[in-house]
Amino acid sequence: MQKKLTLSSEEIVNKEFSLQYKGYVPQEVDSFLDEVVKNFEIIEEIRDYYETQNKALQKTNSTLRSKIDDLETRLEMERNKNNSIEKVDSTSNLDLIKKIAKLESELFQTRKELEEARK
Repeated sequence: MQKKLTLSSEEIVNKEFSLQYKGYVPQEVDSFLDEVVKNFEIIEEIRDYYETQNKALQKTNSTLRSKIDDLETRLEMERNKNNSIEKVDSTSNLDLIKKIAKLESELFQTRKELEEARK
């Protein structure tokens, strides 16, 4: 919605009207136009304020979107890293369990041989 004001307060103040017989009282028109100009100036100030606010918010929004993209990338990298670690850990744990079982078996076998040798 890019609507623009087509009149400036200066154009309203400087507007000249032709005089005709049985027309409006020029002083009343001037006084009313002065009031319109004051209101128009307030509208222009409000517009300028919101344009400035809008630009600042767009900049903040852009910065935050960039940070979100960065954080999502870092999160994905950490997830991949954690998945790799979990795979290594599960493999390591399985290897350790196998080694422990093998050592227990060898220990049991050695005890058995020692008992037989003592007899």
